[in-house]
Amino acid sequence: MEKNAVLVKTAKGTEEVKSRAHGLAARLRSVLIMVDGKSTVADYIARFGAIPDIDGTLQMLLAQGFLEARVATVAPPPPPPAAAPPPAPQAAAPQAPGTPEPLPETRKEAVGELSRVLLDSMGPDADMFTGIIERARTRVEFTEAAERCARVLDSLGARGKAKAAWFRERMQLVAERFFDA
Repeated sequence: MEKNAVLVKTAKGTEEVKSRAHGLAARLRSVLIMVDGKSTVADYIARFGAIPDIDGTLQMLLAQGFLEARVATVAPPPPPPAAAPPPAPQAAAPQAPGTPEPLPETRKEAVGELSRVLLDSMGPDADMFTGIIERARTRVEFTEAAERCARVLDSLGARGKAKAAWFRERMQLVAERFFDA
Protein backbone atom coordinates (compact mmCIF):
# COMPACT_ATOMS: atom_id res chain seq x y z
CA MET A 1 0.00 0.00 0.00
CA GLU A 2 1.45 3.33 -1.04
CA LYS A 3 2.05 5.65 1.90
CA ASN A 4 0.95 8.71 -0.10
CA ALA A 5 -2.38 7.15 -1.13
CA VAL A 6 -5.47 8.91 0.20
CA LEU A 7 -7.90 6.54 1.91
CA VAL A 8 -11.61 6.94 1.18
CA LYS A 9 -14.56 4.97 2.54
CA THR A 10 -16.39 2.91 -0.07
CA ALA A 11 -20.18 2.63 -0.11
CA LYS A 12 -19.73 -0.55 1.94
CA GLY A 13 -17.55 1.32 4.44
CA THR A 14 -20.04 4.17 4.76
CA GLU A 15 -22.85 1.66 5.27
CA GLU A 16 -20.86 -0.09 8.04
CA VAL A 17 -20.20 3.19 9.87
CA LYS A 18 -23.83 4.21 9.55
CA SER A 19 -25.60 0.97 10.43
CA ARG A 20 -23.05 -1.71 11.41
CA ALA A 21 -24.53 -3.72 8.54
CA HIS A 22 -21.49 -5.93 8.01
CA GLY A 23 -20.69 -6.72 11.66
CA LEU A 24 -17.14 -5.44 11.48
CA ALA A 25 -15.04 -6.07 14.60
CA ALA A 26 -14.88 -3.11 17.00
CA ARG A 27 -11.16 -2.49 16.40
CA LEU A 28 -11.60 -2.42 12.63
CA ARG A 29 -14.75 -0.29 12.80
CA SER A 30 -12.98 2.23 15.06
CA VAL A 31 -10.24 2.69 12.49
CA LEU A 32 -12.81 2.85 9.67
CA ILE A 33 -14.62 5.69 11.46
CA MET A 34 -11.38 7.68 11.63
CA VAL A 35 -10.93 7.67 7.84
CA ASP A 36 -11.84 11.16 6.64
CA GLY A 37 -11.27 10.86 2.88
CA LYS A 38 -8.49 13.48 2.95
CA SER A 39 -5.60 11.90 4.84
CA THR A 40 -2.96 9.60 3.41
CA VAL A 41 -1.86 6.22 4.70
CA ALA A 42 1.26 7.90 6.10
CA ASP A 43 -0.92 10.45 7.93
CA TYR A 44 -2.91 7.68 9.64
CA ILE A 45 0.20 5.75 10.61
CA ALA A 46 1.74 8.90 12.08
CA ARG A 47 -1.45 9.98 13.85
CA PHE A 48 -2.57 6.59 15.16
CA GLY A 49 0.72 4.73 15.46
CA ALA A 50 -0.18 3.79 19.04
CA ILE A 51 -2.94 1.54 17.71
CA PRO A 52 -1.37 -1.92 17.35
CA ASP A 53 -0.69 -2.79 13.69
CA ILE A 54 -2.48 0.25 12.26
CA ASP A 55 -0.90 -0.44 8.87
CA GLY A 56 -2.23 -4.02 8.86
CA THR A 57 -5.65 -2.83 9.98
CA LEU A 58 -5.84 -0.34 7.11
CA GLN A 59 -4.76 -3.05 4.66
CA MET A 60 -7.44 -5.38 6.02
CA LEU A 61 -10.13 -2.70 5.55
CA LEU A 62 -8.88 -2.19 1.98
CA ALA A 63 -8.89 -5.93 1.26
CA GLN A 64 -12.44 -6.34 2.61
CA GLY A 65 -13.73 -3.47 0.46
CA PHE A 66 -14.50 -0.97 3.25
CA LEU A 67 -11.84 1.47 1.99
CA GLU A 68 -10.23 2.34 -1.29
CA ALA A 69 -6.87 3.96 -1.86
CA ARG A 70 -6.63 6.82 -4.29
CA VAL A 71 -3.23 7.90 -5.47
CA ALA A 72 -2.66 11.45 -4.41
CA THR A 73 -1.72 13.60 -7.32
CA VAL A 74 1.07 15.96 -6.57
CA ALA A 75 0.37 19.31 -8.11
CA PRO A 76 3.34 21.42 -9.09
CA PRO A 77 4.07 24.11 -6.57
CA PRO A 78 2.40 27.43 -7.37
CA PRO A 79 4.66 30.10 -8.81
CA PRO A 80 6.00 32.54 -6.25
CA PRO A 81 3.63 35.44 -5.78
CA ALA A 82 4.48 38.80 -7.23
CA ALA A 83 5.09 41.55 -4.77
CA ALA A 84 1.81 41.53 -2.93
CA PRO A 85 0.20 44.75 -1.81
CA PRO A 86 -0.18 45.11 1.94
CA PRO A 87 -3.31 43.40 3.25
CA ALA A 88 -6.39 45.56 3.39
CA PRO A 89 -7.99 46.03 6.79
CA GLN A 90 -10.61 43.38 7.40
CA ALA A 91 -14.16 44.53 7.69
CA ALA A 92 -15.24 41.50 9.73
CA ALA A 93 -14.62 41.50 13.43
CA PRO A 94 -11.89 39.11 14.50
CA GLN A 95 -12.99 35.88 16.10
CA ALA A 96 -12.86 36.10 19.87
CA PRO A 97 -10.42 33.80 21.65
CA GLY A 98 -12.09 30.58 22.65
CA THR A 99 -14.81 30.89 20.01
CA PRO A 100 -15.45 27.41 18.62
CA GLU A 101 -14.74 26.66 15.00
CA PRO A 102 -17.80 26.31 12.77
CA LEU A 103 -19.79 23.09 12.89
CA PRO A 104 -19.80 20.68 9.96
CA GLU A 105 -22.75 20.94 7.57
CA THR A 106 -24.58 17.74 8.53
CA ARG A 107 -25.46 15.93 11.73
CA LYS A 108 -23.56 12.86 10.54
CA GLU A 109 -20.38 14.90 10.02
CA ALA A 110 -20.78 16.68 13.37
CA VAL A 111 -21.29 13.43 15.29
CA GLY A 112 -18.38 11.93 13.34
CA GLU A 113 -16.19 14.79 14.53
CA LEU A 114 -17.08 13.97 18.14
CA SER A 115 -16.46 10.27 17.48
CA ARG A 116 -12.98 11.03 16.13
CA VAL A 117 -12.12 12.93 19.31
CA LEU A 118 -13.15 9.90 21.36
CA LEU A 119 -11.17 7.56 19.11
CA ASP A 120 -8.10 9.82 19.23
CA SER A 121 -8.28 9.87 23.02
CA MET A 122 -9.28 6.29 23.79
CA GLY A 123 -8.27 4.28 20.74
CA PRO A 124 -10.37 1.26 19.78
CA ASP A 125 -11.93 1.18 23.25
CA ALA A 126 -14.01 4.18 22.18
CA ASP A 127 -16.13 2.08 19.83
CA MET A 128 -18.88 1.41 22.37
CA PHE A 129 -19.11 5.13 23.16
CA THR A 130 -19.11 6.28 19.55
CA GLY A 131 -21.95 3.86 18.83
CA ILE A 132 -24.05 5.40 21.59
CA ILE A 133 -23.81 8.95 20.26
CA GLU A 134 -24.21 7.79 16.65
CA ARG A 135 -27.49 6.01 17.47
CA ALA A 136 -29.04 8.92 19.39
CA ARG A 137 -32.16 10.22 17.65
CA THR A 138 -33.40 12.94 20.03
CA ARG A 139 -31.65 15.85 21.70
CA VAL A 140 -32.14 14.24 25.14
CA GLU A 141 -30.68 10.89 24.01
CA PHE A 142 -27.75 12.61 22.34
CA THR A 143 -27.00 14.93 25.26
CA GLU A 144 -27.14 12.12 27.82
CA ALA A 145 -24.93 9.86 25.69
CA ALA A 146 -22.44 12.63 24.92
CA GLU A 147 -22.23 13.61 28.59
CA ARG A 148 -21.33 9.98 29.45
CA CYS A 149 -18.58 10.21 26.84
CA ALA A 150 -17.34 13.49 28.31
CA ARG A 151 -17.17 11.89 31.79
CA VAL A 152 -15.02 9.12 30.34
CA LEU A 153 -12.72 11.74 28.80
CA ASP A 154 -12.56 13.46 32.21
CA SER A 155 -11.28 10.23 33.70
CA LEU A 156 -8.25 10.18 31.36
CA GLY A 157 -6.31 12.76 33.37
CA ALA A 158 -5.26 16.30 32.49
CA ARG A 159 -5.19 15.73 28.74
CA GLY A 160 -8.61 14.10 28.87
CA LYS A 161 -10.08 16.95 30.94
CA ALA A 162 -9.09 19.48 28.28
CA LYS A 163 -10.68 17.35 25.58
CA ALA A 164 -13.76 16.81 27.77
CA ALA A 165 -14.25 20.57 28.09
CA TRP A 166 -14.05 20.98 24.30
CA PHE A 167 -16.29 17.93 23.82
CA ARG A 168 -19.01 19.32 26.13
CA GLU A 169 -18.99 22.68 24.40
CA ARG A 170 -19.14 21.05 20.99
CA MET A 171 -21.85 18.55 21.95
CA GLN A 172 -24.06 21.47 23.10
CA LEU A 173 -23.69 23.14 19.72
CA VAL A 174 -24.37 19.85 17.89
CA ALA A 175 -27.43 19.15 20.04
CA GLU A 176 -28.88 22.62 19.46
CA ARG A 177 -28.27 22.64 15.72
CA PHE A 178 -28.97 19.06 14.64
CA PHE A 179 -31.41 17.55 17.16
CA ASP A 180 -35.02 18.50 17.75
CA ALA A 181 -35.98 19.37 21.29
